[in-house]
Amino acid sequence: MYQWSYCKGGIPTNIDGINLIKWNAWPRTVTGDWATLVTSLYRVNEIPHFYPDGSPIEAQHDAKMCAPSISGAVYPEGQKRGKEFIQSINLLIIDVDNKGEPETQLNWETAMQLVSYLPYRLVLYTTYSNSEERNKFRILLPLAKGVKPDLWPEYLEWAIAQLGLSQYREAMDLGCMRKPAQVYFMQGAWDPEGIQIQWKDGVDLPVPEETDLMVIPVPDLPGVPFKPGLSDTDFSRVRSYNVDLNTLDLIGVLRQLGITMSTEQTIAGGVKVRCHCPWAKTHTGGRDDDGSYVIQVDDKWPVFRCSHSNHQGFGLLDVLDLAGPRIVAMHGDPYVKPARPFVGIKSLKLGDSNE
Repeated sequence: MYQWSYCKGGIPTNIDGINLIKWNAWPRTVTGDWATLVTSLYRVNEIPHFYPDGSPIEAQHDAKMCAPSISGAVYPEGQKRGKEFIQSINLLIIDVDNKGEPETQLNWETAMQLVSYLPYRLVLYTTYSNSEERNKFRILLPLAKGVKPDLWPEYLEWAIAQLGLSQYREAMDLGCMRKPAQVYFMQGAWDPEGIQIQWKDGVDLPVPEETDLMVIPVPDLPGVPFKPGLSDTDFSRVRSYNVDLNTLDLIGVLRQLGITMSTEQTIAGGVKVRCHCPWAKTHTGGRDDDGSYVIQVDDKWPVFRCSHSNHQGFGLLDVLDLAGPRIVAMHGDPYVKPARPFVGIKSLKLGDSNE
C-alpha cells in the first residue's frame, strides 16, 4: 500500500470584476494500492472553457490550474501544504518540461524506450502544456519506503542516476523537483483525445539508507542562462519613446493590444504574468500558447520574454514598437532627464601647481 496526496483543481471565479482561478493549497492524503494510483491518473480531468461571466479561459496557465494536482508528500490530516509539515515523501515524480535547447530535450518516444528496460513500476502521462514542438510529460514512480524532506535533494540525485536519466538533466525542471512539497498538475485537456498515458508494472524504486544519502553531492542547478532581449540593448531606441520606463505598465500596454494575459503571480517587489505572444503566428507550427511572460517590478524597467526559440531576441523594445508612441505614453509617466549635481570648479592661476 502507498500514501500520497492530492489537491483539488482550481475553480474559475470572478472577484471585483477580475477573472481568476481560485486554487486549493490544502492537500488530502490518500492510501491505496498500485491499481488505485494508476486508475486515478487515468481519470480524464475536464478543463472548463469559461469563467462565471462567460469569458473564455484562454490563458494556458489558468486552464491547467483547473486540473487537480498530485504530490508524493503526505501530511497530517487538515494540515496546509508546506515542507515543514511533511511526514514523508513516497512518490518520485520526474517533471520533463524540455525548456532548453533541442539537443538537451527528452521526447516522449525516447522516454518510453528508456523506461521499458527498467525493472520499476511507473506511469508516464503528458501534461496540459504538451505539444509536438515541445513534449511535456511526467514519470511517476512509487518508492519502497518514505524519504524525509531534508534528504529529498540527495535522494533525487541518486534516483536520476539509478534511472539512467543523468544525460537529460536539462530536460527536467529540477528546481521544482527538488522542492519536497511540490505539487504537479495531473493530466487534463480541453480535448481528451490529446492525452497520452502509459504504465508498466515492476518493483518499487529502492531508497538507500539515510547515512548513504547524506554523502551524495547535490550539484548546482543546470540553469538556463538568462538571455536579454537583443532589442533591449538598443538604449537610444528605447529612450526615444520619452517615457519613464520605471513607471511603464507593460501589462496594461499588452492588454490594450488585445493580448490574452494570465493570472498575476506575486514575486519579490512586483508581479509576473504569463501571456500569449503578440507574434504567435511566427512560432513553429503557428502555436498560440501562453509561452511568453512579463515581469513588472517597482521602480525597474519591465521585462518581456517569449520562450519560443525563434523569439529569443525579442524584448521590451519590440513590444513598444508594436504598440507605438501613443499607446506607450498612456501607460507611463513622461521621462524627465535627471539633473546633474553641481560640482564646484576651483580656479587656478597660471603657473599654480595642482594640489
